[in-house]
Amino acid sequence: MTYDLAFADDWLLACIPHGADMAAAVQIECEKARIEVPETRVVCGVILTDEPLDTDDIVYRGNQHGWLSDAEGRTFGYAVRRAA
Repeated sequence: MTYDLAFADDWLLACIPHGADMAAAVQIECEKARIEVPETRVVCGVILTDEPLDTDDIVYRGNQHGWLSDAEGRTFGYAVRRAA
């Protein structure tokens, strides 16, 4: 399964299954954080993993600016683009 990520500057706002409603996910996270919805940058179709391959393009590494979680709530260290 692939995921879509939404960022505000360096902050990860949302990590959702590809094709899910990103606007709603960002709105929910901003309400939780009690912040206004900022302008976002969205990256689509990444794979979540703890062990990136040498050939992977690392899009994001989980850190204090946001952690990556899948639809089941498992956390991952990396979001990558993987060559086919």
